[in-house]
Amino acid sequence: MDKVLTWIRRLQQFADRPWYFPVLGLLAGLDLFILLIPTDALLVSSVMLKPKKWIGAGVWVSLGSALGAVLLASLIQWNPILVFEQWFPHAFETAAWRSMDWFFDEYGGRALFFIALSPLVQFPAVAIAALSGMSLTKLFFVYLLGRLIKSLLFSYGGSHGSKLLFRLPMLRKDLQVLETPTDPAA
Repeated sequence: MDKVLTWIRRLQQFADRPWYFPVLGLLAGLDLFILLIPTDALLVSSVMLKPKKWIGAGVWVSLGSALGAVLLASLIQWNPILVFEQWFPHAFETAAWRSMDWFFDEYGGRALFFIALSPLVQFPAVAIAALSGMSLTKLFFVYLLGRLIKSLLFSYGGSHGSKLLFRLPMLRKDLQVLETPTDPAA
C-alpha cells in the first residue's frame, strides 16, 4: 500500500498538466481490472489540488470508468471462461458475487445504476451485467450515469469541502478556533 501512496503522490505533482484528468479517467477504467486503484480518494485529493476543475475531473473519471466497464463486459461476453479462469479464478466464490448476483436478478439495469453510484466493488456488477447479456450500449449509459452522479458529488465535495464544513453548526466553532491566528505579541 505504501507503494501505491507514493505513486499517487508522484502523479499528483502533475495535477496542473492538461493530460492529468484524462489519465485519472484511464486509471478509473483500469480499476475494474486491477482492483487496487483508490479512484474516489484520488479524485477527491486531485480536485483539492485544482478546485476549479472539479466538473472536468468528475466527467473524466466517470467516462474512464464507463469505458473500462464496457471493455470488461466485452471481454466477458466474448469469452467468459477465459476471463474468469485467468484473471479472477475465485470470483464466483465470494459473498460479494452472490449478493450482486441476487440483486441483479431482482433489479437488472437499476441494480447496475445503483451499484455504479455506490462505493461497492464494481467488478461483480459489471460481470453479472455482461453475463446476463445486457447490451454494451445500455451498460455504458447506465453505468456512466451512476458514476457521473457519484464522481460529480465527490469532486464537488473535494473542491468545496472546506466551505461546506463551515456551514455545519456543530463544527463552526471548532473550525474558527483553528483558523484564528495566534499573535505572540498580544
